[in-house]
Amino acid sequence: ADFLANIELTQEELEKAVIGTIGDIDSPTSPDQKGFTSLTRWLVGREHADLQRRRDQILGTTVNDFKEFGKRLQQLNTEAKAVVIGSGQAFEEAKDINFNLKNVL
Repeated sequence: ADFLANIELTQEELEKAVIGTIGDIDSPTSPDQKGFTSLTRWLVGREHADLQRRRDQILGTTVNDFKEFGKRLQQLNTEAKAVVIGSGQAFEEAKDINFNLKNVL
């Protein structure tokens, strides 16, 4: 969080990050991967317009976006809570960890 909140990127570094991200989401796929991806998108209701909107957002990313995300992560780190579900044995083993353990059953 602190790293992103205080990041200083050159335009070239930003462009490399954007190109790498676009390359990850638009990488070449085999026919069976295309079919699986298409089925998954249909099942969850994701349309082409959603994907294009995401690409546009990535292409429009600025250094300030990284910094704002870092600030949000910093805030989250002060307010975040985690819930873990586990067995009785796992809770026994975790007693030494500084967590507020609560048995709900």
